[in-house]
Amino acid sequence: MQPADVIITPKSNIGLVQHFVVFECLDYNGVDWYLENKQGYGVRRIDGATFERENRIVSIRCFSGNENQRNAAISRAQSLIGRDYNLLNFNCEHYAIFVHTGTPISEQVASVGKAVGAIALLVGIGAILNAAFKE
Repeated sequence: MQPADVIITPKSNIGLVQHFVVFECLDYNGVDWYLENKQGYGVRRIDGATFERENRIVSIRCFSGNENQRNAAISRAQSLIGRDYNLLNFNCEHYAIFVHTGTPISEQVASVGKAVGAIALLVGIGAILNAAFKE
């Protein structure tokens, strides 16, 4: 694993929602460090023991940039330590993608938004059809 790589872990045993954690570094004492945006904590730095106690790795999204871009990504990640968690506007996925790209995006939030929109559309169509059949 390299600095700025993103580890994806399940948020529950069901695994429908994922948690995203950024690998920061391995220090001189052999301790690995991670950065995450976690509900109830916000953006924080955790050591390897805490990471292993709280997470189970599902996959790793490797950072694709060069060494200078990797260093800039880690600087972005560290600059947000202490920022509050926000489920819809700045969750763990927003944070991890921001670290990689400079733009905070959450595909999970977008997917939920699309599903809610589809359900609302179906409910609306159902109401229209119901009213049409009553006439």
